[in-house]
Amino acid sequence: MADYRIPSTLSLHTAALAEPLSVVLQAFKRAQIAPASKVLILGAGAVGLLTCSLAKASGCTTVIAVDIEQGKLDFAKEMGWATGIHLLPKGPRCSGADALEVAKSSWEGLRDSEVFKGVLGLEDGFDVVLECTGVESCMQMAVMVSPSSPFSFSFSFPLPLSTHNLIFDHSSRANK
Repeated sequence: MADYRIPSTLSLHTAALAEPLSVVLQAFKRAQIAPASKVLILGAGAVGLLTCSLAKASGCTTVIAVDIEQGKLDFAKEMGWATGIHLLPKGPRCSGADALEVAKSSWEGLRDSEVFKGVLGLEDGFDVVLECTGVESCMQMAVMVSPSSPFSFSFSFPLPLSTHNLIFDHSSRANK
């Protein structure tokens, strides 16, 4: 294992962002996100907030952040990293068909929200969906929100999730 030393000129608070920022940079590199893209970011934790910041700095015209914590969403909006925010209701973690139902309900709530209706061109879905939660229902939602040929990227899969748990129900997709 390599030994990486933090330079004395770098604060520990700043150094703590190195790993999550490297994850976000790798996702952006793989997604080839273009300026003027319409981006949905599911999750406003450390990785989600860094993702919002980079999306805005990269010239994305629409950056909508979704989370279950209003304070995190408010922070993203106040910093100018999100052009829109949407609060999801908190609920118990679930998997399989239950996660699909939560995802459908969450997608319907976002689709019917003022933040979604206020952006021209979203009726066909987002150009890019970045899932930053690791929550199965959010992964399901990412598939639903994406247009027919999306770039949807999940930063992490929770350990108990295997690919057979993801239920792809195309009847709920954005372009339907």
